Amino acid sequence: MKNWKNPFKHNYLMLVKILLLLLTVIVIMLLLPRERRYKYDYRLGKPWVYSDLIAPFDFPILKPDVIVNQERNRILEQKKFYFKYDSTAIENGLLEMKSDFTSIQKIIGQHSNYYFRRWSSIYVTIMQHGVIERISEFENATDDDLVMVMNGVVATECFLNSFYSIQQASQQIEEMLDPNNEMDMKFGKRFLEEHLKQNIIFDEDLTSKMLNQQLDLISTTSGAVQTGEIIITRGELVTEEKALILDSFKKSFLEMFGSSSNTMRIFWGQLIIILLIISALAFYLYFFNKSVFNDNRQLMMILTIVMLMQFIVFIIYYIFGNQYLYIVPFCLAVVLITVFFDARTAIFVHIVVLINSSMIMVNGFEFLFVQLAAGIVAAFTLRKMHKRAQMFFMIFMVFITYVLTDVGLTFIEENEIASSYDSLIYYGLSSGFLVFGYPLIFVFEKIFGTITDISLIEISDTNSYLLRELSVKAPGTFQHSNQVANLAEEAAYVINANPLLVRAGAWYHDVGKIENPLYFIENQTSDINPHDELSPDESAEIIINHVIKGIELARKHYIPESVIDFIRTHHGTRKTAYFYHQMQLQNPGKKIDADAFTYHGQIPFSKETALLMMADSVEAASRSLPEKTEETISDLIDRIIEGQMKDHQFDKADITMNDITNIKKVFQKLLINIYHVRISY
Repeated sequence: MKNWKNPFKHNYLMLVKILLLLLTVIVIMLLLPRERRYKYDYRLGKPWVYSDLIAPFDFPILKPDVIVNQERNRILEQKKFYFKYDSTAIENGLLEMKSDFTSIQKIIGQHSNYYFRRWSSIYVTIMQHGVIERISEFENATDDDLVMVMNGVVATECFLNSFYSIQQASQQIEEMLDPNNEMDMKFGKRFLEEHLKQNIIFDEDLTSKMLNQQLDLISTTSGAVQTGEIIITRGELVTEEKALILDSFKKSFLEMFGSSSNTMRIFWGQLIIILLIISALAFYLYFFNKSVFNDNRQLMMILTIVMLMQFIVFIIYYIFGNQYLYIVPFCLAVVLITVFFDARTAIFVHIVVLINSSMIMVNGFEFLFVQLAAGIVAAFTLRKMHKRAQMFFMIFMVFITYVLTDVGLTFIEENEIASSYDSLIYYGLSSGFLVFGYPLIFVFEKIFGTITDISLIEISDTNSYLLRELSVKAPGTFQHSNQVANLAEEAAYVINANPLLVRAGAWYHDVGKIENPLYFIENQTSDINPHDELSPDESAEIIINHVIKGIELARKHYIPESVIDFIRTHHGTRKTAYFYHQMQLQNPGKKIDADAFTYHGQIPFSKETALLMMADSVEAASRSLPEKTEETISDLIDRIIEGQMKDHQFDKADITMNDITNIKKVFQKLLINIYHVRISY
């Protein structure tokens, strides 16, 4: 069992990499739509560039949406309203009139039967003419508008003015009564109006049903294509008629072959493509950027950026559709990768994102060409991002690239220089959204513990709180750090290291001396030396502790770990030689505990940390040279760096002998200039 676990124990870092890559594949696969892609891309008025297209199945030729909508609107405009004739309304009205007449019969007196018969006759005449229910749709109707009246199962088309409204029926009652008859005017008019009923009743359900039947009868097709029939031949122009047939074929094809029954085939096809793309990214990092591949944190950052971009792409696709994908800021991945890594890696990651996204794009070639051109411009514009203005310049250059490539493609395809208004809006939005790259840089710095050149410049500002404290409390150390920064930065350019990182590390490497500044010789301004009152081991403890104190101070002030690494490694595992020898002299013949005089930090693990260790030791030692000549400075540099190499301080750093030789030359040149040494010829 123990042997079985060993491979996992020793290769867990590789297992983590594999899991991260698989997680990326899974996330992208979950986001991808399971739709079969249509492989033909065509434009109206352009030649058909594919081989002859023969119908593999029968399919209908669909009418254009504009025509279907016109027919639909025509039916809606000519909508017929259906009413029901209430045949019981007259009889029920007469019964109510007879019942209510008793209340005025005694007042009318002996002629009451005459008036009832007369008023009943008027009522029947009006009701037989018809009293129609007025609906809101009739507010702007004219008398010539037609309505359908259902009498049983028979529908009769009638003019709207064939019937009375309640108001018109009231006016008709007034006209049919005798204006000189007191009983007509006093009782008859009100009595008849009170018993008026609408016997032509609006039937909303029947109206909707008949309208829907008419709408359902609208034909969405204008013919059909039979299996084996030639749809279009190679080189034939795509006319409006052909485009209509091609659109119909596309829709039928996707409905037939893009169904759930083919989902598994689509899934496996997408999985193969995504695995190949992510594997290509992994192999690129392994062979061409191994430091990133070996660092799981950096690998995770790159894969997170890939997944973030795919998430944005597919969310836009699902919410707004394929045509709005051009507003996605695809160059955002380029911005982030360039700032944190390098332009070459950024372009490769950009290609990975574009290939994944192109699987849902209709015009894949144009999409890839436009976005790749913009990504290359973005990468080289931000290659060395030291100022915020570079971000806005990059956004402008990306927009110009979008416009120029779009105009160029339009000129090739349509033989005219043009760019649609919609395209300009999409490209403008896509470029503008790149401004979110700036806050995302800060977010990724905090999440993954990395640092950018902009942050290095900010923390190297000598007006920052911690460096101000160093300059006030330990001015000698501050000046020493400044000289070390100058030496290390200049050498970094020569050996292709990060000059901004090594400069920031130089400024903070001795920040722990703020705690006890007078115990360090560069801060002593008088003949009084506090170490004279201490034993060698006590002095060594104070000197060694400046590394631990420096780490604590840096973390307290939120200095990035990549800068704290310089504090941790600038003395490596070397001894405080002076106090160790003093202890040996004071205790002859006794065994001295060497650990009490040894720094507890790590040895340098990169070019930058190794370079700082050399610069720190050389600069400090050069101050104590009794005679500063070209020879003594050169001998000093050789002696110190060779001593560090013998102590195996550079065993973990990726620094070569050629780098060390070049570093020595830079140090010698700068120190000669600093101490104004006259070179003899």
